[in-house]
Amino acid sequence: MPRVVDHDARREALADALMRLVERDGVERVSMRAVAAEAGWSTGVLAHYFADKDALLTYAFELVAERVIARAGARAAAAGPGRAAVRAVLAEALPADAPRRREARLWFAYLERARTAPAMAAVARRRYDAWTEALAQALRGAGADPSGATAAAVTLLALVDGLAVRALADPRRMLRRAQEEALDAALDRLLPPARAA
Repeated sequence: MPRVVDHDARREALADALMRLVERDGVERVSMRAVAAEAGWSTGVLAHYFADKDALLTYAFELVAERVIARAGARAAAAGPGRAAVRAVLAEALPADAPRRREARLWFAYLERARTAPAMAAVARRRYDAWTEALAQALRGAGADPSGATAAAVTLLALVDGLAVRALADPRRMLRRAQEEALDAALDRLLPPARAA
């Protein structure tokens, strides 16, 4: 009987191998051969799933976005409505631990490569547009001025990206607490104070 292959799991394993290599060596030094070796498969297996490095990078970028969205949604649901949900969504995107630092490194490596690759840039724009709209809706639900919710979402996403860059560049100074304090200060300026129950 032929062996059943979980193709989605294999694609994810290859993307995870890519992320480890990007974190360790940088995106420009990563080759398809190195990804195959890191994952423990042949280059033929890798080529079956991804035509080239950009296709693999795009898949990994989308995978990271989906993982962050899933975790953020779970955290927001656990936090409850309003400001707590907005904070939970944004905090999940901060590189506050090793797995999220790995994801952030891949995110920024992808954005740099997308700068000269129109198809990759379109994927990045689509992801940022979706994040902006979802966050604007959450901000409206938290009591933010509806007419300024989209601009506030853009500001907060830029803050999170900036905090991520700082945390990756200076991880000893930009620990989780410093990242979250900066986020809380921004939320204090954008959202009305929580009402006492």
